Formats: sequence, structure tokens, C-alpha cells
Amino acid sequence: MFSFLLLLPVAAGESTWNYEDQANWPEQCHTNSRQSPIDIHDSAVDSSMRAAGLSFNYGIARNMSVLLGPHLEGDIHHDENWHLSGVFGFTNDRYRLAQLHYHWGSNDSTGSEHYLNGNSFPAELHMVHHNMKYSNLSDAVGKEGGIAVLGILLRVGNNESAVEALLTSLAENTTAPPVNLAGLIPSDVATNYYTYNGSFTTPPCTEHVSWIVAGTELTISESQLARLRDLTLDGKPVGPNYRVLAPQNERRILAGGRNGDSSYSAGPFLSYIVTSLLFLYSACIQL
Repeated sequence: MFSFLLLLPVAAGESTWNYEDQANWPEQCHTNSRQSPIDIHDSAVDSSMRAAGLSFNYGIARNMSVLLGPHLEGDIHHDENWHLSGVFGFTNDRYRLAQLHYHWGSNDSTGSEHYLNGNSFPAELHMVHHNMKYSNLSDAVGKEGGIAVLGILLRVGNNESAVEALLTSLAENTTAPPVNLAGLIPSDVATNYYTYNGSFTTPPCTEHVSWIVAGTELTISESQLARLRDLTLDGKPVGPNYRVLAPQNERRILAGGRNGDSSYSAGPFLSYIVTSLLFLYSACIQL
């Protein structure tokens, strides 16, 4: 199925929004304290604990609906229950992949929404999941633990398979060809990621979004970036379509499972072991 996603008001009386005029986005986009995206610095990561390793049940997405609006988007068919688990704070819950979409800039130095250690990238893939306690994405929005978004930063390199499928679908006005979802994520993402509590990056900027940002980038080709930059809707370019950075404020950023699938810090545990061994050694000396 092929369709266009138009920029429609959220409710009667509300105006449309665009990326050129982010200063006039709804008030909560500016005043709420847990907004996304952010610049993730290793120096700001909380080293007192680590998030657990993630688990992915990703397969072949078939019959994705392709939409062109503020982004290039592929909606996963409702009968397909590809999901992830291990989201920090909700490790026992499963999150179904509902859709994926892309953000990009006008050149190779901008386009990603998240930054890593002050560095931006030409594009970013978002894979949007909802907690399977809710029947769909809309029901989960705004609920604590309701939404988890996996963000993957894209640097210039080889072709990226999903964007190729969606671009082909747009050009030929056909259903998107099958996409191997497991091929869209870095091979080490289960244990190499950052996570924090944030928001959607488009109005109304609803919070209670568990962000998972992969620590390893993947690639997108120059030709694919050029095709993204050439996309238009109603005679206007779709991009650049990235939100400016939000402050981290007092939020905690955790690294995910980089020392194994541990959800606790190794530091206090090792300290306990060392103290115990010293105690036993001292007791043996006294004997």
C-alpha cells in the first residue's frame, strides 16, 4: 500500500508545524524538561550502573505501507509482531516495532537528530516501538513505559537497505519490497547503546519515550542521501527534517550492557569482593 502522510493539524484550531519555524512549536516542546534529541557525551554517562542487554526478535518485514510527510516512513503491517525487550526500567515488557522513519539534512555535516560527543551525522533512522501491553502506537503514547525508540546514526558509506526499499516504493508507486529488519541495526547494539528518558521529536513533543541510541553507526550512500534530499511534497522539499538539540537537564544517561548483560554497576560488586577477600586474608593471618 502506498500513501502520502500530509501535515495536518492535531486538532481543530491548531496550526500546522514545520521544521523551519521550530521556535513556534507548541509551548510544551520548549518548557517540558525531558525533550529529545540531545547531544550524548560519554563524559555525561552515569557510570554508577549500566542498563541490561537488549533482546531483538526482528525478522522480514513484508508489505510495509510507505508514507511521505515530514519524514520518509515505513509502517509495519499490524499482523507482524517484531519486537525488542530489555528496555531500561521495563525489562520484562516487550515492545512491538510499529514504524520506522528517517531524518536527514541538506549536507553531510547535519541531519541526525542525536549527536554523539558533539558530532552530528548526515541522517538518522528511528525505529518506533510500543509496549505490547497496549494494542497500538496511539494507545501507548504518553504512557509511562509506553514507547521505546531505537535511534541509529547513519554516516556516508554503503547503501542502507530499508531506505532503498522505501525510495524504490515511492518511485514505482508499489508496496515496499521485503526488508530484513535485523540488517538495519548494528550487530553490537544489544550491548552497545545509550539510553535516556525523552520525548518524540515532533509536535506535540510528548514525553515518556524510552530512547535507545546505538553506539555504533551504520551507513547510507551518497546517492541515497541525494534522493532523500530531492524528495518533495506539495512542491516543497521534505527535508531538512531534524529537530534542534534539547538540553539534557538533570536526566540520567546510561550505557547499555557494555560490560556484559549486567543491569548493575561492576564497581560496588568488585569492591565488595575485594573487601571480603581482605577480611578472609586477615582472619587467616590471625590464625
